[in-house]
Amino acid sequence: MTFRDRMKVSVSHAEDLVTIELQRRGLCTGMQRHTGVPYTYPDWLWQHKRLLAYLDGPPHMRDHQIQKDELIDQMNIHLGYTALRLPYRTPLSKKRLQEITDQIEKELRE
Repeated sequence: MTFRDRMKVSVSHAEDLVTIELQRRGLCTGMQRHTGVPYTYPDWLWQHKRLLAYLDGPPHMRDHQIQKDELIDQMNIHLGYTALRLPYRTPLSKKRLQEITDQIEKELRE
């Protein structure tokens, strides 16, 4: 497997559901999906708000991945970004979907 293959971003069903809800709420203005910023490819990026959002499923709940994610977040905070980590368990419940989009909306409205 090449480096390029390993870096290819796959989109989860949960990410699609969150994106649809963000669109429904009119929160996609200026939003980019899986666009690289230094050190990472966030699930959603609002460059004009300096906001990175990550939908973290079960693989991100392992200790070594949590440490890696925290390091990435610290590097991007140093560059002036706000990093939102939005954990969820599969399957994504309707309640958790609402909580996640509420949290993103709150950050975007500030």
